[in-house]
Amino acid sequence: TLAIRGLGPDFTVTTLNGREQVSTNDNRSVEFDQYPSELISQVLVYKTPNAGMTDQGIAGTADLQTVRPLSYGKRALAVSVRGEQNSEDARIGGMKNTGDRYSVTYIDQFFDKKVGIALGYAHTESPYQTLKKESWGYPTCSACAAADQNLLVTGGEKDAVDSSVLNRDGYMGVLEFKPNDRLHVTLDAYHSDFNELQRIARLEYPLAWGANQLQPGYTTNDEFVTHGVFTGVKTVVENYINQRKSKLDSFGANVNYDLNDHWSLMADLSTSKVVRDDTLIESTAGTGPSGSGAT
Repeated sequence: TLAIRGLGPDFTVTTLNGREQVSTNDNRSVEFDQYPSELISQVLVYKTPNAGMTDQGIAGTADLQTVRPLSYGKRALAVSVRGEQNSEDARIGGMKNTGDRYSVTYIDQFFDKKVGIALGYAHTESPYQTLKKESWGYPTCSACAAADQNLLVTGGEKDAVDSSVLNRDGYMGVLEFKPNDRLHVTLDAYHSDFNELQRIARLEYPLAWGANQLQPGYTTNDEFVTHGVFTGVKTVVENYINQRKSKLDSFGANVNYDLNDHWSLMADLSTSKVVRDDTLIESTAGTGPSGSGAT
């Protein structure tokens, strides 16, 4: 997402070649990871209104632009291959900590540079690993010895492993036709196939904020109980699967005809469509209050 002038992303309109785009997000802000950087030639950010733009945001406008083969003016073929590896290992079965990214772009002109084409494909497989340790809070240690009861102790904790992977395939096509200095026709097509999978494994357990006993032998400093052992802890085991699949299709056609040096006619037709499918699965298990059974 993109924020301009300190306003939220909802106040910024994102366009592709000047045409407003639908979003895979839950609000109006466009998720830029739907658009591979390998297929975008430049991004123009407008912070003030522009009379030549039909779609503009309150905070500003971000216009993603694909290459124009006739303006590029020469044949080009670009190929890119990269690999990546996280420093953290994948700690959830079926996930991995390595990925790859590759792309190919072809630009050419024909018929004495009256017709131009640009074709592009970009693939991304990007993993992400995190380790999380969250404390519930720090109450005073009522279970400590009388001299230590004003010290703070951990109320409870959530320890989690988060492993995710992003798979995205983007396709771009541009066809230009300029038979003379007056007529200019441009056809644009873009498709994105996006699949993000996140898996979380988490242990959740109360410590001071539960029916647990802090055992003698704990260590302290001037403010906290720094190390100790609790007994009777009831642990909750949680697993989450979050998956988002989305497909984005954008098409546009622009015809510009110069009547003379002062007047011109232009017609622009476009469509933008997204289909999104979310899957959210959660399982929770653990020992019940009596120590037998599951919750």
